[in-house]
Amino acid sequence: ELTGEKRMILGLNQGLSKLQAIVFSVMPGKVFTFDNYLSLLQDSVCKEAFPQVFGFTPTALESIAPTYLANKQSRRRLDVYRKAARRDI
Repeated sequence: ELTGEKRMILGLNQGLSKLQAIVFSVMPGKVFTFDNYLSLLQDSVCKEAFPQVFGFTPTALESIAPTYLANKQSRRRLDVYRKAARRDI
């Protein structure tokens, strides 16, 4: 919502998720591996109170996301200049 881009998100059942992990494991770049799939099967929540364990106060994503999304926009602009100068991006 913050970027104004629309992305389709499809929920996958366990079988399709496993198939996705297997297929993506053999693709270049390994964007999602079978090990990632196995990790997602485990809950990754802390049993203790969050601030006491990690020693900081959590911040809502909505309050900080615009900051780093703005940086992404400026990097895109610089990438255009790099491309025009025939430099690697």
